[in-house]
Amino acid sequence: MKFFVSLIVSVFWLANVGNVAAQEMPAKLESGGSAPDVSVSPSIKKDEVVAPMPLAKSLIGKKYSGSMPSNRGRTTGFNLTIQSFDGKDVQGTMVLYYPSCNGDFPVKGTGVGTKLDLRATGNSRCDGVWVIDLNVEDGGKFLTGKIQQANGNVVDVTLR
Repeated sequence: MKFFVSLIVSVFWLANVGNVAAQEMPAKLESGGSAPDVSVSPSIKKDEVVAPMPLAKSLIGKKYSGSMPSNRGRTTGFNLTIQSFDGKDVQGTMVLYYPSCNGDFPVKGTGVGTKLDLRATGNSRCDGVWVIDLNVEDGGKFLTGKIQQANGNVVDVTLR
């Protein structure tokens, strides 16, 4: 019986706290205050400093290989090697094996949490910027995500 009484009191308390906050928000906004920022991830507070990627050392020197569709309906192989990673700033090389757009492409970007946000810039055979957004999976054993190719196509990739 005590449990049910506690449960009912807790529910009413929570409902009252929500109602008070909802009533105070319009007054706060009218007095020049600001609404909470809901555009950020609920697990990351607006002003919270996100820790650098804990997996940085395990990615350095590792060569990841994968493939992606080309603009002619074929499959293009590529490699991504992380050459340096201090826990935030990433540098490396992407190697493409497509006949008209091949070679080494310098890669720069950042890594936060388990996400890599990289840009590969073109070379003399293939101009443009490749936007590479990847998630580090299974402790760095493989990477999954999307690549926006220099021609604008966005493709899903898995690199192992």
